[in-house]
Amino acid sequence: MAAGTLISRTTGFVRMVLVTSLLGAGVASAFQTAYQVPNMVAEALLASVLSAVIIPLLVRAEREDSDGGRRFVDTVFTLSAAMLLVATAVLIAAAGPIARLYLGDGRVDPRVAAHLLQALAPTVLMYGLAALF
Repeated sequence: MAAGTLISRTTGFVRMVLVTSLLGAGVASAFQTAYQVPNMVAEALLASVLSAVIIPLLVRAEREDSDGGRRFVDTVFTLSAAMLLVATAVLIAAAGPIARLYLGDGRVDPRVAAHLLQALAPTVLMYGLAALF
């Protein structure tokens, strides 16, 4: 576990060094903002809901339902996928204001961050579907 964490942190650092050296500091800051926002949205939607609510209900449904919880799983998957799709669409639509909110009045062009955020917003859907599967 510790080795995996160390490797993850090291590769994340190398990624940021490469992004900064290839794109320059301003665009790298815009990229970092656009990269972090979908992760935060996915974490807020998935980690809290899945671990705190869905997993205990799934265990109960598997034990108590006549179909072994199959209908519950289908319903949760459908509703979760729809929620993730809506969250992704909202994130794409609100990319401009979100970028301005995160970047403030600094030297980084919020339009660049907004375009990058629109490009990276579908990761919310992909992270969510991966977690559901």
